[in-house]
Amino acid sequence: MKKRLASAVLSTCLLVAALPVTAAAEEPQNAQQVRVGSVILTDGMGWNNDGSTTAHGSKDNNAYFDDGVLYLNDAEIQATYEVGISVEEGSLTIDLSGENAMYPQIDAEDQYYNVGIQAGELYDHKTGQLSIQGDGALYMEGARTGILACQGRPLSIRDAALYMDTSEITVRTYNRCDISGTAELWMICRSGSYGMKVSDLTISDDVLLYCDAANGYQCDGIFVGWTDETPEPHELSITGGTIYVKATSHALVCSEGNIDITNAALELYSGEMSCIGASGYFDPDTISTKGGTVSIDDSLKVKAGDDPFTAQEADDVETNFENYKYVCIAPSFEWENPFEDVTEEDWFYDAVSYVNQYGLMNGVADTQFAPKGKVTRAQAVQMVYAMSANYPFQYGLEAREYVFFDDVDLDAWYAEAACWGGGTGVVSGVGNNRFAPNVNVPREQFATILYSFAQKTGYDVSARASLDSFHDAAKVSGWAKNAMQWAVAEGVMSGTNKGNLNPKGTLTRAEAAAMLRSFVRATVVKA
Repeated sequence: MKKRLASAVLSTCLLVAALPVTAAAEEPQNAQQVRVGSVILTDGMGWNNDGSTTAHGSKDNNAYFDDGVLYLNDAEIQATYEVGISVEEGSLTIDLSGENAMYPQIDAEDQYYNVGIQAGELYDHKTGQLSIQGDGALYMEGARTGILACQGRPLSIRDAALYMDTSEITVRTYNRCDISGTAELWMICRSGSYGMKVSDLTISDDVLLYCDAANGYQCDGIFVGWTDETPEPHELSITGGTIYVKATSHALVCSEGNIDITNAALELYSGEMSCIGASGYFDPDTISTKGGTVSIDDSLKVKAGDDPFTAQEADDVETNFENYKYVCIAPSFEWENPFEDVTEEDWFYDAVSYVNQYGLMNGVADTQFAPKGKVTRAQAVQMVYAMSANYPFQYGLEAREYVFFDDVDLDAWYAEAACWGGGTGVVSGVGNNRFAPNVNVPREQFATILYSFAQKTGYDVSARASLDSFHDAAKVSGWAKNAMQWAVAEGVMSGTNKGNLNPKGTLTRAEAAAMLRSFVRATVVKA
């Protein structure tokens, strides 16, 4: 079953452009054989998860090869020959139609060079064209390289969903790579140099691409450009879809080539380097990069900054990407207020606009925010979880293991957030393995949750303010005192118009929105 990226993960919108897949200039003949693990299949052969083969295969087998097409039916492929699936010459199509899915477990132990799927042969200069199609999903983990497409032939991915968790490079091609249709690429590079490295890349239609290269040492997200072995020019064309990239180095690089962005939404996070590897001033239409240019359709808007919360539109600032770690390219940044119970005259309007725009809080209905509504423990943990999930570069916090509570139905909308909260220690249970999701949250408890979250994500929480000026300071619980002093010192929490902190008072949704907005200012903006 394919998954679509939740709307909370990206603040940009999903666009659709109907563009055809670019055909290869020269089509090779269908591959005559394909290697699956340590077994070579020829036309008509089938393969099963137990390693057995059949001379006259069918789609009843876990894998079935016929006339250049490898049909996968829940195949679990162990890479005992360094490569999970490979074709040295000819054209191979991997078909993921229907409910088909592939789960190749790539055994990296005692193997320096191992690949999930390989087309061609790198050192013998053999060429093999690879196409991945269908509406199923393909999973790869443990490989040094997820997909390797060698010299001379393109890689085509259409409609399929690929989930790749690798150590070095998720996708590496020496030629053109076309990603189109409703394809999804979820790419995680654990320790290597590139999330995706290609010579010529085209992304079109309703593609969703998530590239996480933030764990490698100076690891680029998407790098277009190669060596003398690959032809020029090096091109990246994005004509639709939603692209999310984070990296320790550049999020997006086009070396001695050109990047064209049209009808797409991009959200890019970089680490030590500039976000797009730029070397000079740019306007919204053209950005100078290392030996090439980036052209952005004038219907799109550009934001740049150190993070999404402080990024400014390029029309308003002279932006040099060498100074910024975050870039957003999208059709619009204007928040359209959907809530009938929130008006510009309300004190909480800016806070609601902020948390809703950045995916930290939704309404209780399409047109209702319920600003005076009470915040429950389920809602509170969901807010903090959304911050971690939506902005992993700033707030990413992974649970070593999830904690499952007896009173949390795993089908509930807040279940993942609650289990994550218990696993990270950001939110604890109430005893007897209960979470009490429907219990209302006091103001001091929400301050404690934010204090714990800031501490566990590595932010300085040493600031303290005296609470003596508040009439009800004595009502602050002992366990909440440090958090309340920090929250007041950083402006995360303020008193009421009567000079009270109201620590035991139930938190309202408007107050939660204001505290979340102030929390960002106290952490990311000051970092």
